[in-house]
Amino acid sequence: MSEIDAVSHKILRALSENSRRSYNELAKIAGCSPQTAKKRVKWLEKEFDIKYVLEFDEEKLGLSAAYITYAKFKPMPDAGLLKKLLQAHNGPQFAAITRGDFDLVVYFSGRSNLDFSKWANWFRQQLDDYIVDWQPGHTTGFWYGFFPLSTATIEQIPLEGSKKKMLMLLSENARMPLEELARRCSVPPSTAHYHLESILGAPYVKRCTIVMQKSPYPVTNIGFYGYRIGRTFVSSNLRRRRLVLSEESSLAASSQLVLSFNTVGDFDDILVKSFDTLEACQAYSERQHGLSPAFATPIKDGVVMNVIHGALPVRNLDVKKEYNQKLEIYDMMEKD
Repeated sequence: MSEIDAVSHKILRALSENSRRSYNELAKIAGCSPQTAKKRVKWLEKEFDIKYVLEFDEEKLGLSAAYITYAKFKPMPDAGLLKKLLQAHNGPQFAAITRGDFDLVVYFSGRSNLDFSKWANWFRQQLDDYIVDWQPGHTTGFWYGFFPLSTATIEQIPLEGSKKKMLMLLSENARMPLEELARRCSVPPSTAHYHLESILGAPYVKRCTIVMQKSPYPVTNIGFYGYRIGRTFVSSNLRRRRLVLSEESSLAASSQLVLSFNTVGDFDDILVKSFDTLEACQAYSERQHGLSPAFATPIKDGVVMNVIHGALPVRNLDVKKEYNQKLEIYDMMEKD
């Protein structure tokens, strides 16, 4: 595990919460001088290959068809071919080659189920000689985390002129200074400030944040969970979730929990979690397999070997504060 000093930890968390915070604001939060805050930010950017991004509310963008899919191949296609196919369509936002129960994971976000069906049929046709198993699930809500949207998807947001150009610049670098935004949009600083406030205040923008493209934890596991939902399910599931929340280290550079969300299909939950060693990952997987055999169907999981499209949203947040524990999806269930 990559641990950092308390000042750097506070700066990373502050940038994860709002990556547009000034050096003066960061200094106040971290208890250091603005000069120290600036030096730490530059070091952290290099150390963890930080990218400043926008976190969107996909539903409010009209992206109501979100799917997570895993595929098993035999033989394994060339990574270059997979990258080429994924880049040929706007829908795929993230994809990774994995090792375990499946070989590829793809997150797709589009405007309709027909969008996904068209893409999935085309993608499977292109890889017909390789795919032996293909399992999609419709994403119904995120408990924690997000997937950064691709430039091609953000380009579809219905804005015009300099405001649209500014949105695209922020999607490339959400920390870009106001003066540079104004210069690159060819507008006065006052107009740039107005557009910036309008964009950041839009209902479809959740926040400016970061992703660490060089994860402090070298091993990331993606787990697909299915359930036999009986009367004891809710209490058992809550125990599992509390266990996930209790494992965050105080001075880790990033949160171990990367993503957690619901789906409808052959599986019900997706959990993406990072570890400092493969042994720790395997121990966690074995524990998850044996935690609740009374209600869980066999878990499918795989270790991320290579992110080939998009980025994993590795960052430093207060997981207990950010984790969405609303259980409305179970409101109709009988509970013990």
